[in-house]
Amino acid sequence: MRTPPFLLGAGLLFWSVQSGYWILAGLLAFILESARRLERRWEFAPKDFYRVGDLSTVLFASTVVYLVMTLGVIQAWALVLCWLPISLFPVIAAQELSVQGRLDLGALFWSLRGKPSAARSIDVSYPYFALCIISSGAANRRTPVYFAGMYVLCAWALWRFRPAGRSAWRWAAVVAAAGILGAGIAGGLSSLQVTLERSAINAVFGGGEVSMDPYQTRTAMGQIGKIQQSGDIALRVRAQGKPPALLRAASYNHYSNAQWFAREPGFRPVSTVQDGTGSWWELSPDASVEQAVLVTAAWPKGIGMLALPLNASRVGLLAGALVRNKLGAVKASEAPSAVTYIVGTAPGASRDAAPDAFDLEVPPADAATLKPLVKELKLGGMRPAQAVAAVSRFFADNFRYTIFQNEASAEPLKNFLFKTRAGHCEYFATSTVLLLRAAGLPARYATGYSVQEYSRLEKEYVVRQRHAHAWTLVWIDGAWRDLDTTPMSWPEIEQSRASSLEPLSDIAGWALLRFSLWRQELALSGGGGPMAWLLLTILIGWMVWKAAALARASRRAAKRGEEPPAARGTDSEFYRIEDHLGRAELGRKRWEAPAAWVERIAEGLGETKSARLRSLAALHSRYRFDPRGLSAAERASLKAGVSDWLALDGDRIRG
Repeated sequence: MRTPPFLLGAGLLFWSVQSGYWILAGLLAFILESARRLERRWEFAPKDFYRVGDLSTVLFASTVVYLVMTLGVIQAWALVLCWLPISLFPVIAAQELSVQGRLDLGALFWSLRGKPSAARSIDVSYPYFALCIISSGAANRRTPVYFAGMYVLCAWALWRFRPAGRSAWRWAAVVAAAGILGAGIAGGLSSLQVTLERSAINAVFGGGEVSMDPYQTRTAMGQIGKIQQSGDIALRVRAQGKPPALLRAASYNHYSNAQWFAREPGFRPVSTVQDGTGSWWELSPDASVEQAVLVTAAWPKGIGMLALPLNASRVGLLAGALVRNKLGAVKASEAPSAVTYIVGTAPGASRDAAPDAFDLEVPPADAATLKPLVKELKLGGMRPAQAVAAVSRFFADNFRYTIFQNEASAEPLKNFLFKTRAGHCEYFATSTVLLLRAAGLPARYATGYSVQEYSRLEKEYVVRQRHAHAWTLVWIDGAWRDLDTTPMSWPEIEQSRASSLEPLSDIAGWALLRFSLWRQELALSGGGGPMAWLLLTILIGWMVWKAAALARASRRAAKRGEEPPAARGTDSEFYRIEDHLGRAELGRKRWEAPAAWVERIAEGLGETKSARLRSLAALHSRYRFDPRGLSAAERASLKAGVSDWLALDGDRIRG
């Protein structure tokens, strides 16, 4: 059974609300609903359906390859699911434009190709509608709108399947109860997940709150090493003068089992201030701006962690909300997918809270490991600046940078400090933080990016995924300072792994970013409306031009005394059956294909008349729409068959 009128269009428009692709979804919905109302349809051979299926396969594969290459595997799969209605649109469009009103299964499964298709077809309208709902869930903005929209659309789709003979009000009451129960269960599961996570964390780490949010407050040794394998551009940076060397996204203050956590990381809203230059998010009150840094990033979901220099004082960013925690992490939400933000910096500005007991914490096992080293370097009796200098010299003189450890170890810190003395930035940053803490200096583990590569193409600095970095924050003379003990050779070592195709990828990425920013500027300036009106004007102009061309052709034919040619197949005897059944209130709807109409009324006709009517509908569709038409014998068969069928249904005629 096909979906009710407008349901497919409503599903696509609901998907557009969640994904943001409203112009594209609106166009596709218009195409589908228009196809249902076309008087002319096409007779598709199985091979035609196969080509459509292959086209959808190519679209799907291209989408997967592009998203994986540009976003990475984890983020890509969510967007792949989100884009499935686009990839599979040719399949549903082919069904709606076909005389058959059903899809040959060979279009979906290669193993069924070449086999008899009469019993191997399927109506994909309901599966496609369900796909739109699922894809909307992958793209949804986590608001009540998604659940409410999904509930209404599903109730609409289920209306045709309500039990016959039962009260419509009773059915509506059951559906309403199911919606209320579903909303309660969804909210309860979400709360249960949060409760279980907090209970597990407190059981492992003891008192105090530890957040396990993987995007903001947790990192592990080895995580950045995996990120650094990619040459994709993560940020673009432009500054007045030399840009800051390090841009920090997050800090961590609790170390356990080779992992860093942010303990007591609660986020609070960032306030805004107004001045002569506009509206700013204020990170450090009363700090003047001495340098501006412009950062461009891609946030596909409109949510992201800001990469900021140590002394950031304020941020200019178009976003619905900005929150921060005491460890200097700043998160934006309800922002564009391609975002540019201005960071004002000032000496002495700080977005980090003063040190507390967590910033001196060293796990007992690691304290025992570090004790001989603290004694060897004589850190206990030094002033903070001297201790920092001694630790920096220790790593610079005795260690080297390497991308990966050659061997796994149950004690990675001990193995790094006393055996291999080689590792990547996470090992250097972790060892430095714990060594300084063991010497009595408050320190934190910081992650973000190193700014080092200038692009002549873009005339700004580009920050790649392989520039992801970890370093140390140390408290000296009443302020937090950046301390990077990773050997200076690490950028060259990472650069040596760059792909030879990287310049081409950079050009493509730059072009896509410019287009995204232009589209957002157009929308913000109110240009989206004029653009939509321009497209509509072009469409209307084309339709008027085609109508005028047909009118001119008709006038020329009239001057020559010619009758306008009748549409092929309009003299089909099958219309006698349509008129006959229409008088019995079994008529065909304007948007129904003959085959679909026959299936709808088949139960009320009986097996014999339904079987003959199916054959006649197939002959009629070929005569009306197939460019090859009917042979003389088939044409005679259609004419005689209609007369025989009407005679068979004589009782209805006499009635």
